[in-house]
Amino acid sequence: MRLAMPRDWWSAILVSLIIAAEQSPEAGEKSMTAYVDADKNFFSYLDLAYFHEFLAEPAKAAAACREAAAYDANTKWGHEKKLLETK
Repeated sequence: MRLAMPRDWWSAILVSLIIAAEQSPEAGEKSMTAYVDADKNFFSYLDLAYFHEFLAEPAKAAAACREAAAYDANTKWGHEKKLLETK
């Protein structure tokens, strides 16, 4: 199923939550961690935090937020591109 979904934050969270419900929370976390590992950045770690919040795992959500803080919000699709276009 994952191959049929776009590689986007909402589909990563949705698919991981489905896996968590159908298999186990650990399997869902493994799916979500693979998404984060493919492109580690501020936003992907916040997506991981959302995933843990949905599973009522506040300590893991907080840990993901701490990981996010190691990155800035400048991504290839984010603010940096917009700043260049306005100059």
